[in-house]
Amino acid sequence: MLAEQEQHRQNRRAAGLNALQRLVPIALGHTGQCRVVGRFLLGLYNGPQYRFDLTDLRLLDTPVHEDCLKVLMLDHSPEYEVHEYVKDGHAKWQQLISMWGRNDD
Repeated sequence: MLAEQEQHRQNRRAAGLNALQRLVPIALGHTGQCRVVGRFLLGLYNGPQYRFDLTDLRLLDTPVHEDCLKVLMLDHSPEYEVHEYVKDGHAKWQQLISMWGRNDD
Protein backbone atom coordinates (compact mmCIF):
# COMPACT_ATOMS: atom_id res chain seq x y z
CA MET A 1 0.00 0.00 0.00
CA LEU A 2 2.80 2.40 0.87
CA ALA A 3 4.58 1.55 -2.39
CA GLU A 4 1.36 2.26 -4.33
CA GLN A 5 1.00 5.64 -2.65
CA GLU A 6 4.59 6.51 -3.46
CA GLN A 7 4.13 5.47 -7.07
CA HIS A 8 0.98 7.59 -7.29
CA ARG A 9 2.89 10.57 -5.82
CA GLN A 10 5.71 10.13 -8.33
CA ASN A 11 3.25 9.87 -11.23
CA ARG A 12 1.40 12.97 -10.04
CA ARG A 13 4.70 14.84 -9.71
CA ALA A 14 5.88 13.86 -13.20
CA ALA A 15 2.53 14.81 -14.76
CA GLY A 16 2.55 18.13 -12.90
CA LEU A 17 6.08 18.99 -13.93
CA ASN A 18 5.35 18.19 -17.58
CA ALA A 19 2.18 20.27 -17.44
CA LEU A 20 4.03 23.18 -15.84
CA GLN A 21 6.60 23.14 -18.65
CA ARG A 22 3.73 23.50 -21.14
CA LEU A 23 1.90 26.19 -19.16
CA VAL A 24 4.74 28.64 -18.58
CA PRO A 25 5.19 29.51 -22.28
CA ILE A 26 1.43 29.94 -22.60
CA ALA A 27 1.38 32.26 -19.59
CA LEU A 28 4.11 34.38 -21.12
CA GLY A 29 2.08 34.95 -24.30
CA HIS A 30 -0.55 37.58 -25.10
CA THR A 31 -3.98 35.93 -25.53
CA GLY A 32 -6.97 35.47 -23.25
CA GLN A 33 -5.78 31.98 -22.37
CA CYS A 34 -2.37 33.42 -21.55
CA ARG A 35 -3.90 35.81 -19.04
CA VAL A 36 -5.83 33.02 -17.34
CA VAL A 37 -2.83 30.70 -17.16
CA GLY A 38 -0.58 33.52 -15.99
CA ARG A 39 -3.01 34.52 -13.24
CA PHE A 40 -3.41 30.85 -12.25
CA LEU A 41 0.36 30.42 -11.89
CA LEU A 42 0.66 33.66 -9.94
CA GLY A 43 -2.12 32.48 -7.64
CA LEU A 44 -0.13 29.35 -6.85
CA TYR A 45 2.98 31.46 -6.36
CA ASN A 46 1.35 33.88 -3.91
CA GLY A 47 -2.40 33.47 -3.48
CA PRO A 48 -2.98 36.37 -1.08
CA GLN A 49 -1.17 38.78 -3.39
CA TYR A 50 -2.46 37.44 -6.73
CA ARG A 51 -6.05 36.29 -6.34
CA PHE A 52 -7.37 33.92 -8.98
CA ASP A 53 -11.02 33.36 -9.88
CA LEU A 54 -11.44 29.63 -10.40
CA THR A 55 -14.30 30.19 -12.84
CA ASP A 56 -11.71 31.64 -15.24
CA LEU A 57 -10.51 28.07 -15.80
CA ARG A 58 -13.69 27.64 -17.87
CA LEU A 59 -12.16 29.92 -20.49
CA LEU A 60 -9.36 27.48 -21.26
CA ASP A 61 -9.18 24.87 -23.97
CA THR A 62 -9.50 21.37 -22.50
CA PRO A 63 -5.80 20.36 -22.71
CA VAL A 64 -4.72 23.62 -21.05
CA HIS A 65 -7.40 23.24 -18.37
CA GLU A 66 -6.20 19.70 -17.67
CA ASP A 67 -2.61 20.94 -17.39
CA CYS A 68 -3.71 23.49 -14.79
CA LEU A 69 -5.32 20.71 -12.78
CA LYS A 70 -2.13 18.64 -12.99
CA VAL A 71 -0.08 21.57 -11.71
CA LEU A 72 -2.61 22.09 -8.93
CA MET A 73 -2.14 18.44 -7.94
CA LEU A 74 1.63 18.97 -7.98
CA ASP A 75 1.18 21.94 -5.67
CA HIS A 76 -1.00 19.96 -3.23
CA SER A 77 2.06 18.87 -1.25
CA PRO A 78 4.92 20.69 -2.94
CA GLU A 79 8.58 19.93 -2.58
CA TYR A 80 9.34 23.42 -3.90
CA GLU A 81 7.56 26.66 -4.62
CA VAL A 82 5.95 26.50 -8.07
CA HIS A 83 8.48 28.86 -9.71
CA GLU A 84 11.39 26.78 -8.38
CA TYR A 85 10.43 23.84 -10.60
CA VAL A 86 11.13 25.95 -13.70
CA LYS A 87 14.52 26.88 -15.13
CA ASP A 88 15.02 30.62 -14.57
CA GLY A 89 11.73 30.48 -12.64
CA HIS A 90 12.35 33.59 -10.57
CA ALA A 91 12.91 35.70 -13.68
CA LYS A 92 9.94 34.14 -15.46
CA TRP A 93 7.65 34.79 -12.50
CA GLN A 94 8.83 38.39 -12.35
CA GLN A 95 7.81 38.63 -15.99
CA LEU A 96 4.42 37.09 -15.15
CA ILE A 97 3.97 39.62 -12.37
CA SER A 98 4.68 42.49 -14.74
CA MET A 99 2.29 41.04 -17.33
CA TRP A 100 -0.58 39.69 -15.23
CA GLY A 101 -0.02 40.84 -11.66
CA ARG A 102 -2.51 43.71 -11.64
CA ASN A 103 -5.82 42.92 -10.03
CA ASP A 104 -7.88 45.42 -12.04
CA ASP A 105 -8.03 43.48 -15.33
